[in-house]
Amino acid sequence: MPQLSSQPETTPSTNEPINGAESHLMAMRDSFKLAANSLTEFYKQSSHSYNVAYQQGKTDAYDEIFAWLLTQS
Repeated sequence: MPQLSSQPETTPSTNEPINGAESHLMAMRDSFKLAANSLTEFYKQSSHSYNVAYQQGKTDAYDEIFAWLLTQS
């Protein structure tokens, strides 16, 4: 997000004003970090959903086998 102050952006380590190329690289880095974090969160959610679905399918299969065994007695 652009700064609203009239002071130019400075580098964290040297407090020197940032030129256009450095500003562009910092914006690209921030965009990459945001995309990487979003992708990581998506992976975590999909992995959790997979595990929940797997356990539900496993439970359903056990229930079907148990019901079948009860009918065989």
